[in-house]
Amino acid sequence: MTETAKLEALITDIRELIRAAWTLCDNTGNENPPEVDQGDWNKLSAALDKLDQLPEVPDLVAGPATKAEYVLTRALSVSRPVVEGLEDVKAALIERVKKDGPLVAWEIEEVLSSLSPPTGGVSIDQLQAAHIERQEEWCPDQKPDLSFRGNEMGGECGEAQNVIKKLERERHGWRGSRDTVEHLGQELADVVHTAVLCAITAGIELGPYVVAKFNETSEKNGLSTFLPSPPEAE
Repeated sequence: MTETAKLEALITDIRELIRAAWTLCDNTGNENPPEVDQGDWNKLSAALDKLDQLPEVPDLVAGPATKAEYVLTRALSVSRPVVEGLEDVKAALIERVKKDGPLVAWEIEEVLSSLSPPTGGVSIDQLQAAHIERQEEWCPDQKPDLSFRGNEMGGECGEAQNVIKKLERERHGWRGSRDTVEHLGQELADVVHTAVLCAITAGIELGPYVVAKFNETSEKNGLSTFLPSPPEAE
């Protein structure tokens, strides 16, 4: 595992710990003594156990908590060429703390997310903006309506399903035509693109819905994995 991958894994562990601690405190009753949900306690304990896997602090005998603090401090202070805009992140973080005091959980997650090296991917918001721009170039005079976009998305879903059918046929060893996982990736990409085009045609900003739906499902099923959500505009 590369140093970058190790640091990404450590940041993920710390984010999980923050989320587990926040959830436990938020769900704890006001009784005296406070009543803690057993599931929340187990999730926090599991997140804390991961800290035992952190690297040792040089020249210091340190417990898990101290090691975690060292890793987080190092991540915020060490300049790494693979991370774009790290100095800006550090400066913004310092200014926010000076101005507003300690950061809340979602803000910490946002800062930690910005420490991950770029992967070449795009966000839902960036994809939607690119499709809006290209649509003006592609069909400037008459925009496709929602009925067209919906049928377009349905067609792409069907094509992806057809590839999956052939992959399953091969897995079972049945007679018939074959296909590839690479082709499935292409068809699934078409499904994503046509879904974004449906959102554009309906006047929907898709990014917040994607985050909200993911987090809603995690919460409903008692899972601890959440996407960071930005604050509501004042």
